[in-house]
This record gives sequence, C-alpha cells and structure tokens, in this order.
Amino acid sequence: MVFASAALSPAVARADLDLQLAASGGTAYMRSTPSFTTDELSTSARDIAQGTSIGGAGSMTLLGSTLDVIMTFRSGLLVPLGGLGVYLPVGSYGRVITSADGSIAELRPWSAYRVDVPLPGIGYRVNRRRYTFGGSVRTGVAWMRMSGSIAAGGESEAMRPTRSGFVLQAELEVCRRFDPTTRGCIQLAPRVIDLGGPLNGGLLSLRVEWGI
Repeated sequence: MVFASAALSPAVARADLDLQLAASGGTAYMRSTPSFTTDELSTSARDIAQGTSIGGAGSMTLLGSTLDVIMTFRSGLLVPLGGLGVYLPVGSYGRVITSADGSIAELRPWSAYRVDVPLPGIGYRVNRRRYTFGGSVRTGVAWMRMSGSIAAGGESEAMRPTRSGFVLQAELEVCRRFDPTTRGCIQLAPRVIDLGGPLNGGLLSLRVEWGI
C-alpha cells in the first residue's frame, strides 16, 4: 500500500496543475505614443547628448502576436508565468514634426516596432461546461523604437530613438474548450500603466492554449 500511494502521488499532483503554452494574435492600441530618448548624436551644427527627450508621435494601432506560458490549477487559480510579444504598426501614418533639445526633429511612425515581455501575474478562472471565464492582473516591461531624423543646418542626421518602461495590465478572457488541454479564447487586456502613461489603450486578441 505504501508503494502504491507513492506511485500515485505524482499523478495526483500533476492532475491538480496544468502547464500551458499560449499563442495569441491581435491588435494593440496606444492612445498616445511616449516621448522617446535618443543616443548621442554629432551633427555639423551641434552635438545632441545621449538621453535627450523627443516628443511622441500621437496615437497608434499595432498588429502582432505573443507567446506565453501559463500555469492553471484545478482550484481555478491562474498564474501567467512569462512570455514575449512583438507588434508592428498598421494603417497610414504621416511624418511627425517635433523637437529635440531645441532642434527640429522628425519621427516616422510607420517604422516603429514594439517588444513586450509579460512577467508573472495572478488571476482566476471559472469553468462552465465547455466554456471558461477568467481574469488576471500582470506586470511586464516594454521596449519601443522608431526611425527619425534631426535637423543639422541645411541637412538632417538619422536617429533611432527608443523608449522602455513598466507595464501593468488586466486580462479578461472568454474561452471554449476543444479537449481537456486545448482551448480557444477571446482576450481583452486594458493597460492600466503603459509606455505612454496611465490607461493608455490595450489589446484585443484571439488566443489558443495547449497543454505541455
């Protein structure tokens, strides 16, 4: 009996916990892009110090995908562990004229890209037959880059300003289970804190989860 119990205990422990890989694709909206910072630049007219602030480029819609690892418990507890997402702008954007340390600068929003690294969070899921309803809160970091140029006398100097920062978002989802370990979801994730400031947009995506 002792050996039988020992043999069964890993299976029982495994049955209480699922580790899943999730892939999602969808749109991200930023109500305002953040101010960027530039690397050190030397032009024919002046030197621009590293970290010089450059104004943002207005609102932006991006399209991308995210891979994520999730831990779920039979009790309903949901623990997103971490992931990686990449987003590119969609739509038509014109040049944005702004300034950098008193010099005229130009940003090109269509050249932007954003990398998100979701970090661990916590949430809860409720199962209703083949459907699952869940919500979670998680942290993360994001990094964004955009091409541009800065005026230098009668010429211009290319630059690649960047911005990174902390992200806090809520994630709400409705899922349908296809089999015991696979489900498809619609997910809405408003961003409480984002690169461009508080309540700066969010994500709407389709998501598929597999057991691993």
